[in-house]
Order: sequence, then structure tokens, then C-alpha cells
Amino acid sequence: MPPQSKPVQPELEGMPQSPANPNRKYAFGGFIKAEIYDVFGELPTDELTQAEKDWFTPRRLEQICLVSHEDKQVYNERERFAGVLLSAYERTALLYAPENLGNRALARTLNASTEVDEEAIERSKRSSVHAIERKVEGMKAHTESLTTRRSDIIELHKEARAPGYAHKPKERMQQLFSASWQELLNLVDILQEKRGYDDEQKQKLLASAVNYLTTGPQKDRVKNWKELLEFQIRYLNARVGIFERRIKVSESVLEQAEV
Repeated sequence: MPPQSKPVQPELEGMPQSPANPNRKYAFGGFIKAEIYDVFGELPTDELTQAEKDWFTPRRLEQICLVSHEDKQVYNERERFAGVLLSAYERTALLYAPENLGNRALARTLNASTEVDEEAIERSKRSSVHAIERKVEGMKAHTESLTTRRSDIIELHKEARAPGYAHKPKERMQQLFSASWQELLNLVDILQEKRGYDDEQKQKLLASAVNYLTTGPQKDRVKNWKELLEFQIRYLNARVGIFERRIKVSESVLEQAEV
């Protein structure tokens, strides 16, 4: 698995505390107040042009990250699989064609010597099987990570639909917001690679996201958070689906190799 940034868990120092009531529950609306954004560090939100402020919207993100097969030129870009924009790690972890892995291993064995016996061929087959098994293990681990994050974001979205009702303890709300923030950081990294942004441009993109989530009255911030969470769920669904299908195909290849 790639190294992960430390999860952001806002301390919400500005919120009233109740030491006498450790079972106190918190509402979504209380967690999107301005004070929680102090934990994000210094971001140049005040330096953004209006165009830069307006850039970050879930609709634009979806147009970039989830492309229909009808747009063939973009659909087949190297950073995508089935039209879905993937991170560099995901493209490395994904086993695109497991059946070809065994064929390549066998071809290398045959090309290495003019006299290849059955034992050498069997060694080559076992080597390719082990390579596929390692890739499947990695894909399963990544799928589990994505599935856990998706589950947390779905839970947070449920809270966003009733922002004034206190349902969760503080620690759980922190975990849920952390999952969404980690997914946002992942997306910013993907966009940086895709568009060739330098670090300053990356910070501006992140600042645009924070501006989108913090600007306006409470009802607008709730609406913006809900739209972001809904996009994140769709984007995670697409990536989980890709990895689950590749795992299934790879395991089928392994079953056939055992016959």
C-alpha cells in the first residue's frame, strides 16, 4: 500500500465541551464550522482569483474523473481504466491482463534457451502463478481500504442529510470527516499528476476545495459538503468495481492454472 497522509482529525476547540457527559453526541452541522479548518494548515484561500475559487465543484470533478466510453480519446488515456481516472499507485497495483502475465513468463523461458525441458516450463508457469497471486493479494488489500473509506463516507453522508441532529460521538465524527478528507487529498494528488501541477498550483487547488466547503451561510456549506460526499461515493464505487472485477478475472486465471 502507498504511504498515507496522517488522517485529519479536527479537535474543534471552538465547540462547547461537556466533560460531565462523555456520551454526548454531535451533529454534522457543528462539524462544518470555520474553526475545524484550522487543522488544514495555511492555505492561500485569500489569494485565489474568483476563477480559481469557482474551479472546485463536484460536477467538474466528475467530468474529469469519470468519463463515458463515448468520449473515446479521453476514455483510453493512460491514466484511466474503463474511463476512470486512477492514481499512480492504483495503476501499478491493478493487474490489467493476468492471462498475459503467464504468457510473458513462458515466452522469456523459451527465449532463454534453445533446449527447454518440461521442468523449465513448469517452473515458468509456477513463477507466473506466484506473480498473479501477489498481485491479487495487493488488489484485495487496496479494495478493502477503499471499501472501508467508502463505508465511512456513506455514513457521513447520512449525517449530512440531517445536519441539525446529533447522532454520533465526537470521535466517530472525526473519523468520518477524516475519511472524506483523505479521499479529497487522494483526488488532489491524482489531479496534480494528471495536469502536471507544481506544488504551488496543488496548494491552490486544495485551497479552492476548502473555499468551496467553507464559503457562504450554513445551508450552503451543508449543500456543498453533501455534493462532495455524493461525488466521492460515486468515484469510490467506480474504483472498487474495477478492482473487484480484476480480482475475479485473476482468480479465474489461477483456477485454470491449477487444472
